[in-house]
Amino acid sequence: MSLAPILLQSLKVNPAGWRPGSATRCALVLGLVLISGSLLGHPSWGVAAAIGAFNAGLASLSGVYRTRLRTMFQVCLVSFGCALLGGLVGTSLPLAVLTLTLGCLLFTVYGEVVPAAATLTLQAIMTLLILSGLR
Repeated sequence: MSLAPILLQSLKVNPAGWRPGSATRCALVLGLVLISGSLLGHPSWGVAAAIGAFNAGLASLSGVYRTRLRTMFQVCLVSFGCALLGGLVGTSLPLAVLTLTLGCLLFTVYGEVVPAAATLTLQAIMTLLILSGLR
């Protein structure tokens, strides 16, 4: 099996899907959040807030207004819960590994049952992984 078709497919770009205005706005907001955290003397808080802002921003890119609003609200709630859980279990490696394993299982099942939840589950696991301190 050749890698050439895979590489060619991955390099295809659809200019109709570009949103330079949205991308610039998101980059500026993420930069502002990171700089604010640094100016407050807590850069790690800025990183955590930027992760949440990035996740909510990604959730806002699809569907009609009410669907986007509901998805963004769900992402915010799940990110908050995963951040809290990650902070609690991050002090113990075995507990963090167990929590991540169970979280991945539950979120994967939820993502398969509700197809629109795939983005939500990926972002929740990312938040849990980063804030539990596993690298």
